[in-house]
Amino acid sequence: MFRQGGSRVQIGGPTGAFIVIVYGIDGLIIATFMAGFLMIGMGLLRLGNLLKFIPYSLIVGFTSGIALIIFRSQVNDFFGLHISKVPADFIDKWIVYFKNFQHFNWYAIAIAVASCIIITIYFQKIAKKIPGSIIAILISTIVVAVFDIPVDTIESNFGAIPNKLGLPHIPKVSFDTIQALIQPAFASAILGSIESLLSAVVSDSMIGGKHRSNMELIATGGANMVSCLEAYLPLVQYTHCYQ
Repeated sequence: MFRQGGSRVQIGGPTGAFIVIVYGIDGLIIATFMAGFLMIGMGLLRLGNLLKFIPYSLIVGFTSGIALIIFRSQVNDFFGLHISKVPADFIDKWIVYFKNFQHFNWYAIAIAVASCIIITIYFQKIAKKIPGSIIAILISTIVVAVFDIPVDTIESNFGAIPNKLGLPHIPKVSFDTIQALIQPAFASAILGSIESLLSAVVSDSMIGGKHRSNMELIATGGANMVSCLEAYLPLVQYTHCYQ
């Protein structure tokens, strides 16, 4: 579920950082819905205006932490280690990585470096209006399909991508479940709010514009609430992607 809110150019969806806080399909759905509700309330209370009081050191630490989480989550696929189940904890995850580094795949490394890094970074010198990441995906997909290169793909890891929308899935909700997920929901709401607003600030600096912080919170909260009503099967696949 994607939305355009308080920024003219920023379009986003449910943040992958939520999976770090809440693990489990039903718990993720309920906590994300609660977080979306809280974010809408924060926007209506005009709490988005408080962004200007956030210390710069907090912004640097927060964004660096997100970058580190994303980095460590891609090591398995980048090196083609074929680790079926990676621990969620940071230290345990790296221990498993180091134990399996001898199983790295040169094809996966070559595609990751050549297609995803080199093309993504340098293609903008050829055509600035076309994202280099899209070209990297197209080229790497064609090369793997034509030459039958032995690397993991979306289909080999997660099966065929559904070509139709599924029916909404509403998990079982109880008072005990809601009570247990209040803290993760607050953490998710705060994380999602800061991440979205900081991204909007960066977008402003790129286009010389000015976003509406409170509208951004309402739009992001609504996107997370609606995303919880998506089909159960696609959500299972997205959750595995973020592990």
